Amino acid sequence: MPQYKRKLSKGIRWYYKFSYLGKTYFSKAIYHTKQEASKAERYRYNEVEERSRNINSNSEMELQDLINLRLDYVKAAKSSKYYRESRYYLKKLYNNFGNLSVKEITKSDLQKFLIDQSKKQHSQKNDNYVINAMIRAYKALFNYGINYLELEIRNPCLGISMFPITKKVKYIPTDEEIDNVLRQCNEFQKELLEFVRDTGCRISEALNLRHRDVFDGYVILYTRKSKASNLTPRRANYDTSKLPIRDCIDERVFDSWCEAPKFLSKKTKGKWNWHNLRHRFASILSQNNTPLFEIMSKLGHNNIQTTQNYLQLLINS
Repeated sequence: MPQYKRKLSKGIRWYYKFSYLGKTYFSKAIYHTKQEASKAERYRYNEVEERSRNINSNSEMELQDLINLRLDYVKAAKSSKYYRESRYYLKKLYNNFGNLSVKEITKSDLQKFLIDQSKKQHSQKNDNYVINAMIRAYKALFNYGINYLELEIRNPCLGISMFPITKKVKYIPTDEEIDNVLRQCNEFQKELLEFVRDTGCRISEALNLRHRDVFDGYVILYTRKSKASNLTPRRANYDTSKLPIRDCIDERVFDSWCEAPKFLSKKTKGKWNWHNLRHRFASILSQNNTPLFEIMSKLGHNNIQTTQNYLQLLINS
């Protein structure tokens, strides 16, 4: 199956195109390399082939089959955290409705189920954050069936509004609190904590930093929104003399951890975590009258609305 390249204003981009059972499938010209387009094409081909084997009718698919196909996709294309959360919410859906035909699940039944779940959350003195996450997971489930599996159904989530929540102000740790934690840290923990504090990066960005991306006075951080998305680079100023030195440039700078370290929450007793340091970084930028677009760039946001929402919490803090 061949891949094709196209010259765009932003450079050469690749796309794929193939036929299966008389139908043509193709992607947008979004891939940076031929290998990346080929990998995406293989995934799409396997997905189309799987669909043709498992779907006997465009409207009679059972809920369990749809959930399994959706979870296979999420596992391949999204983060492990997103996969675990999706599996948890979809299991709740299945336990409530059983293995009905997908078309039998109505908006009113789904709304009743969500209201019951909301009551349980409130009885446990929890807000509706979980309920809204469930709505997003179910909407994505049925959209997957409609858009990717071509099920002839209506998404039962359409018209279901998000449940009200009480927004909480994000806690901003003080310099004294951070210094107190630093005194409890070993050398490697201190290096990581200072780096996240002074760059405002996501903890995943810090753990993925490699020595080839460390320069004099700055580093290049990479963000991947999901497994299937491209890595997006951005520059972050930092005193790189504080970072450990390795012989191999491909080694990770903070190679003591493969996933988000738990030592911080233990030392703060859960009062604040890695993401609170990111809010602190944004708060300092805002207080120094840094332009909004510059804050957006430094935080690695794609949408300025995200940054505005982010800063609104900080303004109220």
